[in-house]
Formats: sequence, structure tokens, C-alpha cells
Amino acid sequence: MNNTDTQLYQTRRITVRLAILSLGLLILSLNACSNEAIYQSIQQNGLRACEEIPIAQQASCRAQYQKDYATYKRERDSLEEK
Repeated sequence: MNNTDTQLYQTRRITVRLAILSLGLLILSLNACSNEAIYQSIQQNGLRACEEIPIAQQASCRAQYQKDYATYKRERDSLEEK
């Protein structure tokens, strides 16, 4: 291998590593977004279900679905640490 081939090989190797790193970061960020989307969907479905029960019970039902994702995640993470 001459010097030009070695440089080309090293450049390709660095490019492949950067592509793999970028793909990994993308997957991690998509996972976080999808977790939040799933949580929001569950919350919305729960709120819709609250509308189908007797009016006297609706307020307490809706209260169960008022926690935002950041609060939920913080609480879940603290439980996982224990």
C-alpha cells in the first residue's frame, strides 16, 4: 500500500466510524421521542375513556392523566435507581 492508499483507507475508516456513531445517536434520539409519543397516546386514550364513565367519577379519572412526560420520566428514573 502506498501513502495515498493508506490515507484513503484511514479516511474511509473514519467516515464509517462517524456514520455508525451518527446512526447510533439517531436511534437513541428516536427512541426517546417514541417513548414520549407512546406516553402521550396512553394519556389521551385514558382521558377519552374518562368521558365514558359517570360524570361524578370523571374528575378523579382525569386527574390520573394530568402528569406530563418529563415528570413521569423523572419519577420512573428515580424508581429504577432504587
